[in-house]
Amino acid sequence: MKGTDTVKPLSGVTVVDLTQLMAGPSATMLLGDMGAEVIKIEQLEGELSRRLGTSVKSLFLANNRNKRSMAMDLKHPQAREIVRELVARSDIFVQGFSPGAMDRLGLGYEDLIKVQPRLVYASLSGFGTSDRGISRKGVDAVVQAETGIMAATGELNGSPMKVGFQVVDAAAGLALAQGILASLRLRDMTGEPQYLSTSLYQVSAFLQAHYFVEASITGAEVSRIGNTGGTLAYPTDLFVTADRGYVQVAAYLPEQWRLLCATIERADLVEDPRFADVSARVQNQALLRTELQNAFSTRSRDEWTSRFRASGIVAGPVLSHGEVMRSEEASRTNCFVDGEFDGQAYKSVRIPITSAPYEKNLVSAPRLGADTEAILEELGYTEEQILALREAGTTVAR
Repeated sequence: MKGTDTVKPLSGVTVVDLTQLMAGPSATMLLGDMGAEVIKIEQLEGELSRRLGTSVKSLFLANNRNKRSMAMDLKHPQAREIVRELVARSDIFVQGFSPGAMDRLGLGYEDLIKVQPRLVYASLSGFGTSDRGISRKGVDAVVQAETGIMAATGELNGSPMKVGFQVVDAAAGLALAQGILASLRLRDMTGEPQYLSTSLYQVSAFLQAHYFVEASITGAEVSRIGNTGGTLAYPTDLFVTADRGYVQVAAYLPEQWRLLCATIERADLVEDPRFADVSARVQNQALLRTELQNAFSTRSRDEWTSRFRASGIVAGPVLSHGEVMRSEEASRTNCFVDGEFDGQAYKSVRIPITSAPYEKNLVSAPRLGADTEAILEELGYTEEQILALREAGTTVAR
């Protein structure tokens, strides 16, 4: 298969990717960032994220760099045979279709380890692959509702609220990639094929592990606490500034509390017995919030941000995504990488690991089916055979 210019942790590893939307594609993208060759198998009209959104297909562009795209109709037996031929030369197979779909296509775990006895086979689903979970389809928003995220999110005494982005999908991609790496290591140790699976439901529960521990011990339900720390500590809260901006503060530790009071020029609050320690500040949270909000109303968001950073206070402004991309922190952490798709320049988020091998060879997301014919040629197909596949509707010309 295609070589790489720079040795990376997964150089020489080939992945066959039958995932779509966000969670699965983000996992395989991370493997590609780490040096694996990722061959993305898409339906003829493209995977779902190519068709979501308006003019900007951000979900697809964000999660599919460093991949090659093949477009095939898996309803055709020949297309499924091509997948098996690819698997025979690959190390990892990742799929995110409904439970049972791959088995019906003859691409299940037991089917594929016959053609690649050292295969790492990874499955992603909404609610798992056993019992009633098999018949359920799940997406991020519904899983947030069913696992307690929405119950814990929102203003105090307000309605449940989902997190403002696909947090479960994003976390599931990280979890799936980590599981694949561990299984690849085990495969190399034992020489045996490996099967692993995860679900959005499992990942969402894992994100809230401490809430479930607390509920199992106390029997109490988690309360929505808005932007505060609830009964844990105060002040952790969001304040409005003079220019109608917002600053989030987390200055509840004793030294942070003293620094905050000095910086907002309210040193008197330190000596006030109503706010003497964390417990008192939590108990008198509403009153303290009023005092702090009055102070925050005297300066702009950026003025407070500058003062807090100079003082070493744990706080930060609420930034738009455009402001984030222009921020000093984004530049300092080398957070973004430039991409280009059909003449449109864009920025995507770099792999969240700092290491020299990941700094180069970040290739933008592929056009649909852009590599179909090249990959077929690598498998030994002749021009006549490739033409016959196109004419039969198994693949499309690119």
